[in-house]
Amino acid sequence: MTGSNVTIAPATAGKGHSSVTWLTRVALVALVLGAVFALPSVARAASAANIDQCRNGSFASPVQCIDSAFQNGNLGATNSHYREDDSVPFRALVTGIATGATPHSLVIQWDTLQGGTHAYDYLRSFDASELDADPVHDIAGQGAPTNCFAIPADPTLVFTQPGAVQKPGNICMSNGTITSLVYGAADAAGQRSITVNFTATTSTVVIAWGGHIASQLDWGLGNSASAISGSPYHMRLLTLDNTSLGNQDRSLKADAIPPIPTLTTQASLATFSLGNSVTDTATLTGTNGAVTGTIQFQTCGPNLATNPSCDPSNSTSFGSPVTIDVTGHATSPAFTPSAVGRYCFRAVFTPASSAVYSPTAATNTTTECFNVTAAGVSVVTAIHNAAHATITTAAIGSIVHDSVSVTGPIGTPTGTVSFTVYLGVTDCSTAGTAAGSGSLASGVFDNTGTTATVPVGGLSYKAHYGGDAKYAAADGSCEPLAGTKLTPNVVTNIHNAAHAVITDAAIGSSVHDSVSVTGSNGTPTGAVTFTVYANADCSGGGTAEAGGNLLSGSFDNSGNADVVGANGLSYVGHYAGDGVYNAADGVCEPLTSNKLTPTVVTNIHNAAHAVITDAAIGSSVHDSVSVTGSNGTPTGAVTFTVFPNATCAQGTGTAEAGGNLDGGGTFDNSGNVDVVGANGLSYVGHYAGDSVYNAADGVCEPLTPNKL
Repeated sequence: MTGSNVTIAPATAGKGHSSVTWLTRVALVALVLGAVFALPSVARAASAANIDQCRNGSFASPVQCIDSAFQNGNLGATNSHYREDDSVPFRALVTGIATGATPHSLVIQWDTLQGGTHAYDYLRSFDASELDADPVHDIAGQGAPTNCFAIPADPTLVFTQPGAVQKPGNICMSNGTITSLVYGAADAAGQRSITVNFTATTSTVVIAWGGHIASQLDWGLGNSASAISGSPYHMRLLTLDNTSLGNQDRSLKADAIPPIPTLTTQASLATFSLGNSVTDTATLTGTNGAVTGTIQFQTCGPNLATNPSCDPSNSTSFGSPVTIDVTGHATSPAFTPSAVGRYCFRAVFTPASSAVYSPTAATNTTTECFNVTAAGVSVVTAIHNAAHATITTAAIGSIVHDSVSVTGPIGTPTGTVSFTVYLGVTDCSTAGTAAGSGSLASGVFDNTGTTATVPVGGLSYKAHYGGDAKYAAADGSCEPLAGTKLTPNVVTNIHNAAHAVITDAAIGSSVHDSVSVTGSNGTPTGAVTFTVYANADCSGGGTAEAGGNLLSGSFDNSGNADVVGANGLSYVGHYAGDGVYNAADGVCEPLTSNKLTPTVVTNIHNAAHAVITDAAIGSSVHDSVSVTGSNGTPTGAVTFTVFPNATCAQGTGTAEAGGNLDGGGTFDNSGNVDVVGANGLSYVGHYAGDSVYNAADGVCEPLTPNKL
């Protein structure tokens, strides 16, 4: 019955009877079934399927995937121009199938490996690469292939390149509905299949899809389609509605896929600090002439331990794609990292439309990586006094603290600062002492909570910045503060022999000076000396006097006594200073001299210069005087008063001239004689004084008259 058509007429329905007997019906069914099963499988049904692939022309003369571009023939370098990562459009023209709810299935198979190298690795949409592909334009009665079903992820795909993923896509059909896509459960090694389950609205439908050409971007260098040599690889239809379609396959010759160019890269810097920029330069060469197209530069990182390996999952593009120049080079825009760590570049090559090369990407963990270190900062300290004024010197014993300002080139530093104070030195040369810490606010910190007292020798500070995510830890330079000595208070007191403080003394008496030195930061120590002046106002040239060392801030110079002169005397105390206090002089300490009281003794002389106490009335007499004192012989003038009685009665005397004392302190007023009256007479001698002695009068010197 080969080649026969068998038609079975339906039975005539009727209640309680039939046009043929039951046995007749059974015989007829058996006859038909026997005839059907005797037919060859190809002739058993009128349904059929045919697979076409798109010849899209050469790189020089591209052709749209439409109408006659869909052919049964093989794809090769002369009629097609596909690259790795492209998808070849396929269509299956299915005819003679039942419509309506009748389910249908079409099994598509493709070669995933050829000679151990990846070929078609998965399916995509028919227009994934050929954006204007139209698989139904030349088939009458077909609507647009808009009924699409998402291709499920293939669980058997395990890419060797980190971050590589199966790109999405759809299998689409016209004049029907795809109800499911199911991968084969027992595919042979190097092959993969998918079952398209669908229903049809017309007896002819078109099912369209794309075959993804394995890419080095997913499988690594030497493992992708351009590395296949010799034999082609295929896309085929296996069965339609579980019926074999024979060996319907379409091949893609290995030479149809252009090679991958050689791509090398070089970063402009290997190490630099945050805030600076780096570029990457890609160099491309190949066997098919000049390499044209663009490079999209990417970075990955940072990694704080090792150079990261860039892949699609961890790389970020920066800048726009850069066109490769005529020398095969492309240099990236400047990349400015935002954090410290190790980074690498990744260069992704996209061929120009006419370039006979497949896309590729490269990262080199030796030449294309760089280490970004924390940026440097400027740490500047300023020492403040209690009023927060910046100072470079301060009095010993005063209270100070340090402050710091931290600045950098990429924004305001954050984090903490700590301080070390070095006491007694201004060059941070001794062992320091921790002096507080705190957090920066707007890049500054004033360490008011931790103060230091300025010691002898001054002090110095260093500030340490602990760093943050952008900036490296750093120390400020040594910040010196000179400790200035204090001004002491030097007070002298003149003492007499009894060590009583005096402000005046008798001429000729012995005195000495004493000194007390005080200050605001403890008791001064060290030596004092003196200058003594022979006047009461420290004028003229003084005489240096030895002193000694202070004891509890005082020194009594009793070992150097001075005699009070007629003009008095004065002292200045000199303090030599010590580690805390400057040298200083006391103010002039005057001593007023007190003149001595002399003794004035008169004696009445007769004409023979004999001392007399009585004389005859009418006789001639005169007075004489002797002035003595405790500090040498008085000098100066004497005068006399003569009284006409023996009692020096007041109001009765007559002044008499005198003269100057001789070297013995005497004067004989023989030039002025007086006549003794009946009541006798009397004298008082007047000493006018000199520089040592006060003026003084003698006592009344009487002369008794003797009657004749």
